[in-house]
Amino acid sequence: MNLEELTVKVVENEQRSKSNTKRLDELAHQQEEMSKMLQIMFGIKEAIKNIKEDLCETKADVKKLTEQPGKKWAKVVETVIVVAVSAVIGFVLRGIV
Repeated sequence: MNLEELTVKVVENEQRSKSNTKRLDELAHQQEEMSKMLQIMFGIKEAIKNIKEDLCETKADVKKLTEQPGKKWAKVVETVIVVAVSAVIGFVLRGIV
């Protein structure tokens, strides 16, 4: 190879090197962006987990609240039955005495 051919090869090599450097820089930038997106996704995952836990707690609280009126009604019915039975027993005992 003569000097002119070597010069051409060196120039081609430098151009290829610049092109490769540019491509590597672009890939590095894309990799950084993907890492940022991954961190955001992990944050979203954690937020969804917390929302799910809060939702479960809220559902349990709502269930307790909806059961309370039923419990109160059952207690009222029980009290009415006890009063009625007591009255009947009282009248029966009065008739015997």
